[in-house]
Amino acid sequence: MSLVQRDSIKQIIEEMTVEMEHLKSEIKNQENTLAEHEQKLRQFSTYSDRLEVLESENLLLKKHLASFAGANIFFETDFESVRKD
Repeated sequence: MSLVQRDSIKQIIEEMTVEMEHLKSEIKNQENTLAEHEQKLRQFSTYSDRLEVLESENLLLKKHLASFAGANIFFETDFESVRKD
């Protein structure tokens, strides 16, 4: 093997090493991005459960408010009849 061939092979190896390091870095970046997306997906999957709980609480509060408003009207009506007597 001649010196020129040896230098050529050495240069090719160096170029491939640089490319390999670049690809490793790219893979690491993609793995980080994937981990971020997986975390967001886990957060989003809990949103539907939280939404159901909030909707249930909202309905309960509406019913409570409606019963309170109904009781308030009853007391006002009862109070008005007492005042008229």
